[in-house]
Amino acid sequence: MMTASEFERTAPQLSALLFGEHNLEGEPRTFTSGNRGWYAGGKMQIDVGKKKLWVQVCATRATPATRPEIASPGRTPPARVHLPYRQ
Repeated sequence: MMTASEFERTAPQLSALLFGEHNLEGEPRTFTSGNRGWYAGGKMQIDVGKKKLWVQVCATRATPATRPEIASPGRTPPARVHLPYRQ
């Protein structure tokens, strides 16, 4: 298991390519919940058909097991929760 301080020292930058041409980047961070992870967000213009649209995007990736009280030796991280996909 990774400790919070180890995460902060070694976590890479988040990088995602969106719509084949826009790069979304975010630095590792500590959220107000105490979890560690990444956040990236911004606005970009994309082509939809023959029109250009502005979209706002955000990506949050949290690692709950890096919270100090969860990452303690001998403690099991919380189970994953899978939410159903809705259209």
